[in-house]
Amino acid sequence: VETSTGGKISESFINLPGASNHFIDGRILYSKEVQTKFIEKSFSKESSVSKTMAMHLAERMYKTSGADWALAETGMLGPPSKDRRSEKSGQCYIALALNKKIQYKFFEFNPFLSRKEHQLIFAIEAFKWAINVLQN
Repeated sequence: VETSTGGKISESFINLPGASNHFIDGRILYSKEVQTKFIEKSFSKESSVSKTMAMHLAERMYKTSGADWALAETGMLGPPSKDRRSEKSGQCYIALALNKKIQYKFFEFNPFLSRKEHQLIFAIEAFKWAINVLQN
């Protein structure tokens, strides 16, 4: 499940040889409303860029997809603008649901990178972290 990377994490997995034997489902849930609908919980006051949201998204995907594991990402792309200031620009939470356990990782990058740069770096770091967790 991706909320800010626009499918770049899924694309990384799909580009691997033999991906069709392993990749079951991928979703891009961009708006907070769609995210909360997917997890079937309400977080009206809490930011969707949080450890809690990433863990709920991973858990829900794990349950609905029937996969052996599920990865979820939620992040805030930058750079900050005058109209929409965010303290979380450049922050990303990744969660991995595996064997009924959920692990997470927090990343924080330069908040003044472009949206595209944040998308790429979030996807790369999520992919590397997931592979490391799965191999161990």
